[in-house]
Amino acid sequence: MKRRYALKQIMLATGVVGLFPACYKSLNQSSIKLKNLNISTDDEKTLAEIVDTIIPKTDTPGAKELSVDLFVLKMVDDCYPPEEQKAFVNGLQQLPSLAKKLTGQSFDKSGTSERQNILKRLSESDAESDLAKFYKMVRHRTIQGYMNSEHVMSKLVIYEMVPGRYNGYFPVATT
Repeated sequence: MKRRYALKQIMLATGVVGLFPACYKSLNQSSIKLKNLNISTDDEKTLAEIVDTIIPKTDTPGAKELSVDLFVLKMVDDCYPPEEQKAFVNGLQQLPSLAKKLTGQSFDKSGTSERQNILKRLSESDAESDLAKFYKMVRHRTIQGYMNSEHVMSKLVIYEMVPGRYNGYFPVATT
């Protein structure tokens, strides 16, 4: 009888040991798996606020609600060369210090108008700086991710298959 109990305990311990690495996650890593970028949770939250500032929530969901920030991270991780990925990470890490310098507080805690002013300043800045490259990438991928999201493609854009519907009453102009 004690053998069964011992075998149960061994099997349970083996299952726990096998399951533990899958459950373990570093507390300071991004929520999605990235191959080339090293993004912390703070950086991910800052990116979510940037995306939300670019396309805010109105009567339709904003970019943050549609998780466009994760789309931006995945696209930069998969589709950009290493030097542009490095500029992205540098720009993302430099943004909090710029926000602190301009507004006296972090980008996350700034008001909407202050965030818009910071991003406007980035769009007008020197095109060679990492911050300007970062903002250009984020803005482009935010718009792309939002316009290709499931919500926009199914609820906002009315799409018809290629031939379209037949309208026999359409007036034809004669020349």
